[in-house]
Parts: sequence; structure tokens; C-alpha cells
Amino acid sequence: MKRRWPFIKAEVDAIVGQSKFVTGIPKSRRIDKYWVIEAPVYSTADKHQPIPSLVVTARVIKAVPGIPRGLPSVALLWKGHRIRGIDRNTRHDNPDGSHVEGWHEHQWSEEHGDSQVIAVHEPQDKDLRGLFKSGLRRWKISVRDEQQELG
Repeated sequence: MKRRWPFIKAEVDAIVGQSKFVTGIPKSRRIDKYWVIEAPVYSTADKHQPIPSLVVTARVIKAVPGIPRGLPSVALLWKGHRIRGIDRNTRHDNPDGSHVEGWHEHQWSEEHGDSQVIAVHEPQDKDLRGLFKSGLRRWKISVRDEQQELG
């Protein structure tokens, strides 16, 4: 039988649990209708090569004049799949029938992909850069050179 996912939960938990870093916080850039911040993630064990296919990304839909501004989201993507993510919904239903309201974190599992969520505290800074930093702190990703915050 073919595996549905390119990894198992134990591998995801190991990636999330290890100490990691980004080299700096890049400027946001526009991609289609979104403002995006994206950075490759490095292991502190091998500081010269990024962890293959691991990126942290935050995005927010570009504001339209006269329409309230949307809230950003942040995600840790591995091999093209969201293994962790923080965002806000009025209500998010879980596969087990429970639900979470407001800010929550998606936690990847083999059974449900990234559909399972847990409640998290509302981030202090809810702008794109602030939420990006919240994801970094939550997922054990430090910023190697704070001076490289361009913006």
C-alpha cells in the first residue's frame, strides 16, 4: 500500500522539536493577491545547509481600499505540506467533532493531515511580521542575525 504522506508524525515532531534558525527576517513581497514573508529553515546541527524543503511562511491578503484588512497566518511547511500553522477563524471544526474558536494552531498528523487544531493565545502583534515572529518562537526557530530584519 502506498503511503499517503511523505513522512510520519514522529518525523514531523522531531523536526518541530529540534532547535532551528532562520538567517534573518526577509522583507515582505507581493505574490498574486498576498503579501508574503518566507524563509528557509536551518538546523543548528548543520548551519551551512537549510533543512531540505522546510520553510516558514507568513501571508496576508492584500488590503483593498474600503474593506477591513484581513488577518495574517503563519505556517511551517515541509515537503510542500503544512505541518504547523497559526491562524484565526470564527470556528474551526476538528475531525473528532470538537471545535476551536478564534486563534488556533494546526498540528499535523498521519490520520488528518493539518485538519486537527488546538487553541492558542491571541498573538500580541497581529501584523504580518509580528505573526511571522510568533511562529518562529512557537516552533523553536531563532533568528540568527536580528540585524538582518529588513523592512
